[in-house]
Amino acid sequence: IRLPAISEQAKRYVIDFNQRPYGSNTRWANFPIRIYADPGFARADLERANAFWENILGQHGVRFQVVTDKASANIVFELANSVPVGCGEENPTQIENNIIKAGYGKYSREPRCTTPGDVATIALAHGIGHILGLRGHTPDNIDLMSTPNVPSLSASSALRESMQYIYRLPPGTKVT
Repeated sequence: IRLPAISEQAKRYVIDFNQRPYGSNTRWANFPIRIYADPGFARADLERANAFWENILGQHGVRFQVVTDKASANIVFELANSVPVGCGEENPTQIENNIIKAGYGKYSREPRCTTPGDVATIALAHGIGHILGLRGHTPDNIDLMSTPNVPSLSASSALRESMQYIYRLPPGTKVT
């Protein structure tokens, strides 16, 4: 397969945060992705988080559907009294042939993590980024994916390009 051109920084993100942890390009392939969020989250916050990623990846078919039935969801976000580190943890939970099929996120109930509005939207969008296949944090401090406590819903050109690249390539593709 002939791979499209990509900037060196975006290529580094693809290799370091997707290919290295998973072995080759790993991403979702079936859409819409059905997401359930604990009723403690405002639906508007989840919809804003979904819209952030659809804006970046929509041309590659990535779509989300908020569901109210936990059993029918591909991704489940829950609130907990405590989490191991920071505001939460999120990861794909089922991967078959480099295709992500399910994910889970658990978030602290602390107001610094889940206050309705920007705080919850950013936490959920950050978690969705991990579950979409980006394992790790980008070094660019303006990126939503830089740390768990970023100040805004934003993406550098390298983050946008790397995620679009991941979703442009077939699952299992190796980037060198």
